[in-house]
Order: sequence, then structure tokens, then C-alpha cells
Amino acid sequence: MALTVKDMLSFLPDCLGALLPELAPDGELVVVDGGSTDGSAEYLRGLEAEGRLRLLVTPCTTGKGRHLAVLASGAPVVVTQVDADLKLRPGVLRRALETLEHDPRHPVLVVVGRKDENPDSTKLYLWRREAYLASGGYPDLRIGEDLQVLQEPIRRGWVGHLTLPRVGDDLRAAQRSPGAVARPWSKGPALYEAALRRFRAGWTLRDYLGYLRAVRRGSVRYLAGVALTFAAAARFRLGPRSGPARGAGAPPGRISPPPR
Repeated sequence: MALTVKDMLSFLPDCLGALLPELAPDGELVVVDGGSTDGSAEYLRGLEAEGRLRLLVTPCTTGKGRHLAVLASGAPVVVTQVDADLKLRPGVLRRALETLEHDPRHPVLVVVGRKDENPDSTKLYLWRREAYLASGGYPDLRIGEDLQVLQEPIRRGWVGHLTLPRVGDDLRAAQRSPGAVARPWSKGPALYEAALRRFRAGWTLRDYLGYLRAVRRGSVRYLAGVALTFAAAARFRLGPRSGPARGAGAPPGRISPPPR
């Protein structure tokens, strides 16, 4: 499992308290700290000393942190999109792993909660390792990395979906305004413009709307996300794609493995 953190000390005890008991005996948790200044790295080093996780500390974007965590893990199945403000519900990880194991057609699984209030913070991606590496992995982005990383798997028809009642609890919910949780446009147009940039690298609108449907359960949120996508497209004024042609393999700009 790959976890990326930066200045999340107040959430880590609840996050890891729910997450670590869900790992199988042979499972591992790799955490990348992207340059915390609030004591997160020190807290994680204590858990590393107890043998409960592996820690890498390096200044990085969210996307690069996720990618480095996956590369540092040798597990045949990797779980990503795990954030420090997610308190995983018991049994979710086991159910997701079983689903992936029994579905050879889809080496990538997107897990969402039907009743989760904030699906952006409570979704999981499960990858067979070879599929992750073949896809090119997470890009070096601060936002929108969760969209781009699915670009190649969606194109190849690799992505399956699992909908559960709930994936987990958003530990930051109490800090968000009610509107920020209820409205999918809370992150602003930058998120949608980041998605539109991915179209130039090989996405189609159908690809993106399929992803949006997977993570924004509920008609109101989905339709609002669609509307905002078109609004961002009008501002962004999409031109000819500058990325590789479809089928040309992973797009450029990926991150190299960390030095040994």
C-alpha cells in the first residue's frame, strides 16, 4: 500500500490506526513524506522503527510521492489514492483485494463508496503491479494526478469498479464548510482544467466522464462535474492534442525510479 503525506500529523494516528490492522500479514505500507514541517516525518520514523511501515522523505508533489511509494514497494498488488485524511472502514481492503483477484479482465480497480460524502477523499485504486508499470504511473503533478494516472488503463479497458456502502471517513470533514463537502466544484476550475489538459495527451471526453461517474456517485454531483468540465473547456479552449497518439504507449513526463 502506498501513502503520501505532507503536514498531516493531526490525522495520522486515526488514519494509520484504521489502516495498519487491515494489512495482510505479508502486506506492507510504504509512506512518502513530501517535506513535512509539523512533525509528521518524526512520527512516521517512530513507526518505521517498530517495523510497521517503510518511510521515504523527499520534497515532492502528490503525484510524484504516490509514484515513488509504489516503486519502493515490491508487492504484486498495490493500493493507491490512500491519503492521510482517510480513515478506512473495516473490511474494505479485504473486499477490494478479493474483487481484484477474481476479475482477471480488469487489472485496475477503482473503489468508491455509495454513501461517502466526499468521494475525492475516500476512493481507492488497486493495481496489479505489472499494469501500474505498463501504464506509466502517476505523473509529477500537485492536482489532477488521480485523473492522469487512469488515462492509459481506461484506454486499454483495464479499469473495473467496485461500489461499496462506504470506503471510509473523511477526517478533514469537520474542517470543511458544508458547501465544500457537498459541491464537487469546491476545488475550483483548476482541477477540471488539469483534466482537460489530459485530453491532449490521449484522453477523450468519454474517458473522463467515465472516470467522473466512478468517483462522483450521485446524480447531482456527477451532473455538476460534467457542467464544470464543459465550463472549463470553454475557458481552456482546447486545441489540437500535443501529446502522443493513442496507442503510442505511456505519455511523456513520467518519473524515473528513485536512486538505489
